[in-house]
Amino acid sequence: TRLAYDLVDGAAGDLWVRDLARGVSSRFTFDAAVDRNPQWSPDGRRIVFTSTAAGRGDLYLKGASGTKAAEPLLVNADEKYVSDWSRDGRHILFTSRGEGETGWDIWALALEGDRKPFPVVQTTFGELWATFSPDGKYIAYQSNESGRAEIYVHEFPEAQHKWQVSTAGGVEPFWRVDGRELFYRSGSRLMAVPIQAGAGFSAGTPVPLFETRFATSTVRGRYRPAPDGQRFLVLAPLARETEQPASVVLNWTSTLPR
Repeated sequence: TRLAYDLVDGAAGDLWVRDLARGVSSRFTFDAAVDRNPQWSPDGRRIVFTSTAAGRGDLYLKGASGTKAAEPLLVNADEKYVSDWSRDGRHILFTSRGEGETGWDIWALALEGDRKPFPVVQTTFGELWATFSPDGKYIAYQSNESGRAEIYVHEFPEAQHKWQVSTAGGVEPFWRVDGRELFYRSGSRLMAVPIQAGAGFSAGTPVPLFETRFATSTVRGRYRPAPDGQRFLVLAPLARETEQPASVVLNWTSTLPR
């Protein structure tokens, strides 16, 4: 099992791949740009990611072996962040922000045919971090249309219906590999919602799974569920060093030698 992740330090950032079984990390990108938000292809042979190599943030594709240079997949003036790759390998979801009035929107890039990107959710509100359901029929994403971030689901590629699945705020949705649960963060809690998505879509009541401290210095990727939905990889902040209490000394001049 391998984990792709980014290490960003100020104006520099590269991708790394970690072999979880061996506990070994290997550097994946080596350019001077900021590379982040890696997503594996369904067959595990390629990684798509966002890079500032040619602008504000574009989509690049690189073989998972790391031996060949990355190829530009989508380059334009808009700022873009990869969020998911469909299980059938045909579409990539990304969050994009241009110069218009719609702010952050959700777009998809078809990897077949003309490879033209098309909007999936485009409103005057901010929509972020869409993920495909395992069968590719739905996407889950966060939106602030209610005045705060909540998790929504609608059909892909065209929305006929929309369902709000979180009830008290939510960000960063991820599906369980069988599509029967949807996970998201709500503050310091990781939540789960039971899902039925046969002939139609139905979401149950959100329940908290556990509470923990999530890192705050990353664009996305504070946690990932294991395929069975029973374990989670969490990006947590480093433990603070033991803090010594401060002492305030009044009339400190009286302690000076005379």
